Amino acid sequence: MKRVYKTANKAVNTATSPDDLTHLTVLAKEAADALIGGQDHSQGEGCYIDATFGGGGHSRLLLTQLPPNSLLVALDCDEYAEALADKVEDPNFVFMRRNFADMRQATAEAGVANVRGVLFDLGVSSLQLDTAERGLSFMRDGPLDMRLDRRSGKTVQQFLQYSSERELVRVLKSYGEEPEARRVAKEIHARRRQIDNTATLAKIVAECKRAHPPGRHPATLVFQALRMAVNNELDTLRRGLSAASELLCQGGRLVVIAFHSLEDRLVKRTLSAPSFPGVGQVGGVGMQQEGRSIVPSEEEIAANPRARSARMRVFVKQWATT
Repeated sequence: MKRVYKTANKAVNTATSPDDLTHLTVLAKEAADALIGGQDHSQGEGCYIDATFGGGGHSRLLLTQLPPNSLLVALDCDEYAEALADKVEDPNFVFMRRNFADMRQATAEAGVANVRGVLFDLGVSSLQLDTAERGLSFMRDGPLDMRLDRRSGKTVQQFLQYSSERELVRVLKSYGEEPEARRVAKEIHARRRQIDNTATLAKIVAECKRAHPPGRHPATLVFQALRMAVNNELDTLRRGLSAASELLCQGGRLVVIAFHSLEDRLVKRTLSAPSFPGVGQVGGVGMQQEGRSIVPSEEEIAANPRARSARMRVFVKQWATT
């Protein structure tokens, strides 16, 4: 029977069922081939980790390709992901409602060993973006929440109410690379008491910005920055990559799909820098990128425009010393 590990806290009730939403998995075949297809399965059974279950597309495909007697452990802190994982009927599947930053503790709790591959599909899923009540999209009016795990943490509305203008500038520059960060931060801070939903925030940003790239909503980078700030996404990613690189056995593979330059740069620097704790000669763990980065085909982008900015990198653990 499938094992499902849950936290003591129950998920927040939602008005929309995940069954009503559609999630298109990006680079699904490429990720599965890179994670499992390149392995030497003569080493016997092992464990694979889908660190970002999301809509479950990658996990379901990976389950069809798992080597004999292998286990797939899926992690996600989102309640919709948990609801979808409950429907996966496979004895080789384990779901844990945990953030991938807690990968070490999760795998220890699940009692897994010989980790052969870890997959990260970063960013937010279509399930989250298309649910107005999550407050993640400037295209849908909803509360200013943006938390990926709604069991705890500060919402964006709370963040805006208590942050200084200087802090807003820092967030918009650091997490959104917003070229008009000072101008936008000043306007948001001045009108923060009026902002209680996504539509109002998007309208304020659109009205105060002087320019934005054609075809992109003026609030795109602002929403990205605020979401990343309240979820502490970059630090969480660093911790997750460090845990994955340490857990992998020699020859194990780490596959990362990123959707914007901040994440992609962090992945490259984290897994390539010899001075990074746990990676390279200093930490006794060696990760090496395999080939060039992989991007979606024109056909995939035409079918799913959200895939256009995706970039996948594959790393192989070269050595592990004690």
